[in-house]
Amino acid sequence: MERLPIIIPTPSGYELARLLEKHLRENYLPKRGITAAPGELWATTDVTIFADTDCMVEIKEHIRGADVYIICDVESSATPLPRFADQAHQSHKIHLGIKKYNVTHDGKPLALKPRKVSLARHFDILLSTIEAARNAVKEAGRITAVLPFFPSSRQDRRGGRRSLDLKRRVMMIEACGCDHVLTLDIHNESTELAFGVHTGFDSLFSAHTIINHLRRTRDLANTYIVAPDAGAFKRNRIYAEELGVPVSFLYKYRDQNQPNVLRGVMGFGGNAKDLRGKDVVIVDDMIDTGGTLIEAATFLHSKGVEHVTAIASHAILSPPAIERLGRAVKEGMLRDLVVTNSIAHPKATTGQPWLLFVDISKYFAKAIDCLNQGASLSELLTETG
Repeated sequence: MERLPIIIPTPSGYELARLLEKHLRENYLPKRGITAAPGELWATTDVTIFADTDCMVEIKEHIRGADVYIICDVESSATPLPRFADQAHQSHKIHLGIKKYNVTHDGKPLALKPRKVSLARHFDILLSTIEAARNAVKEAGRITAVLPFFPSSRQDRRGGRRSLDLKRRVMMIEACGCDHVLTLDIHNESTELAFGVHTGFDSLFSAHTIINHLRRTRDLANTYIVAPDAGAFKRNRIYAEELGVPVSFLYKYRDQNQPNVLRGVMGFGGNAKDLRGKDVVIVDDMIDTGGTLIEAATFLHSKGVEHVTAIASHAILSPPAIERLGRAVKEGMLRDLVVTNSIAHPKATTGQPWLLFVDISKYFAKAIDCLNQGASLSELLTETG
């Protein structure tokens, strides 16, 4: 008998988990001749947060020997949690059913509000869910952690007296019993080397889904792709080759004492005259506070470009990104920003007219379907989502 893929949500990954369950049940399993009833692919989970902020995860379904997929959005800014600050420090239970997400205290429902929670808290709940799943599926089961954004992916090099946080995250995931990790556009391709031989790792490419979106919605005749730095050139070249447009890069300098902090754009890796009147597209894997992007857009406008559109796989958008980017749009430095929904945001953010989200849930569902039937993921790395 074929094992069905079982979706296990965490609070931060709840909405994405529901989308994945729906795509699997309605789009992919029927192609294999499998009919699944609503809820059959879902493992209801209770997450108890104690008064001292410790947590416990309990999986409410029988999943021994199952092929399970734990969904977690570690950067989510839209996780529904108790509305009032004092309630957040009371013990409460988060119920993650297929039809109901609710939070209760002593059995009574609490009013909820989308809130930004620390990455460390989301990651801690992920680890507890992996451990609970490992105990439930036993040796015959298989656990895949679905993390559209992989935490600490920028802390991937040891230098001086700095911590190597990427390796630490990987070790914790493996120690809890995870068999496989599925993510999107990992910051450094060498991340796979941080995993042991018994843990699988796959990083999907958002480029194919976003390129499909651009072809449907844009006139690309006047487009020029410009990588924000030499390290991002490979990613930008993929877009240029698929769209049949020219590509180059900016070169810049950074403060070596402050990792990931841009100190200025030094120049353009080509003839700057070629940029005049062009609609420039900048592609990066993530946008955090927006400072690097605005520096690049300002430099490009000084060379006479017509418009600048930014593309990012992961919209972290830490403050003051929204205000900073909104101001850049108003001043004409930036036309719009195209991102995936790998990270959840509240309506105040998603409602910005210049911020366009491309859905990658169906792409992940297809990857889960491939893993579930033991098929290769290689075609997903070369085709549009």
